[in-house]
Amino acid sequence: MATSMVVDFEKGQKALDSVFKTSNEAKAEIAKYGKDTVIDGTIGTMMDEEGQIIFLPTVKKEFLSLSSTDYVSYAPIIGNEAYHKAVIAECFGDHKPATPMRVVSTVGGTGAIHHLMHNYAEQGTEVLISDWHWGAYDQICAEQKVKLRTFSMLTEDCTFDFDSFKKEVTYLADHQERVVILLNTPGNNPTGYTITTEEWQQIIDFLKAIADNGENKVILSVDVAYIDYAGDGDKVREFFALFENLPRHLLVTINYTLSKGFTMYGLRAGALIALSSDQDVLDEFTTIGTLASRGTWSNVCHPAMQTVVNIMNDLAKFKVYEEERKASYQMIEERAHIFESEAKACGLHILPYCGGFFITIPCQNAKAIVADLKAKHIFVIAMANGIRVAVCSMPKRHVKGLATKIKDAMDVRA
Repeated sequence: MATSMVVDFEKGQKALDSVFKTSNEAKAEIAKYGKDTVIDGTIGTMMDEEGQIIFLPTVKKEFLSLSSTDYVSYAPIIGNEAYHKAVIAECFGDHKPATPMRVVSTVGGTGAIHHLMHNYAEQGTEVLISDWHWGAYDQICAEQKVKLRTFSMLTEDCTFDFDSFKKEVTYLADHQERVVILLNTPGNNPTGYTITTEEWQQIIDFLKAIADNGENKVILSVDVAYIDYAGDGDKVREFFALFENLPRHLLVTINYTLSKGFTMYGLRAGALIALSSDQDVLDEFTTIGTLASRGTWSNVCHPAMQTVVNIMNDLAKFKVYEEERKASYQMIEERAHIFESEAKACGLHILPYCGGFFITIPCQNAKAIVADLKAKHIFVIAMANGIRVAVCSMPKRHVKGLATKIKDAMDVRA
């Protein structure tokens, strides 16, 4: 029997993320066979048409021009006020709700989700997420000793399944005091689906009713990692305006990241934004958020945060940044449209794509199909109930014909 020194809870845990594992396999094949032979649709980073990772020019220039002090000095544990104002301005745009809010800086969007689970989900209880979700949610929750409960995100006609959502929220409200809900929209990972403003109205009205019953504390968290690549920048933010007139026992949090919109993936900076009508709840959020940060990573990357502050505070720079980001979004959209049209032509069923980095094909035997595709130098991600394709990282020449290749591989396994 192998020797183990870790606590019982951690025994048998596996550290390697399947996405990064598959991505590393693709990189090894590219090194061996060349980038024209290997199709890599694995990881959620934007690549240009030559396969180079995109660092938006305005962001790069601003980052590289910071002072030595900005590069190496500690930022405040909670983050500084200028950064918090910049995050709020960029996140909400013209649809900032008239609701008091606070911000805690985090290590990327993942850090925001960590703080959400660490501070608001009781160990041993369940939190609710959609059945189609980012695999890292499972790991984050497991580390916090929180169980996942899922609802069906989509109906048969591919709209938000409010009935399933309502059923599972009601179950949690009946069985535990805290009802913690995590929704990834707009541009859901892995599907690309975006909850509409009308669907959001249903969700908010229902959760307000639950919070008003006096028996539950409802925490609704929205992971907006892909908001800057999910469609028209103004329209996809309209739902934020619904987060007003919140009852006392409904706390809304927004998980924000610099990884996607500002293309600073490896610098690991983001924020958890809290909205509440109760000043005590916001004061508590700030206190426990600071304590959680101090007890995990301590400080967030100062140069990344300062870069955002400098861009957001300079209208000319911000306008140029916006144009660069829009061009990147349009590039991804073009790739997605190629895949969508070819999927329709060859009869490959895909989940509704509204924006974001990924397209998903629901299927059985995903692992076997992905293994067959690997043998043909095609790398995509196998999930429990489908295959995820990262259109954000694939040049158009690799997207063309890919839907048919996936359909052929699925037909062999049918």
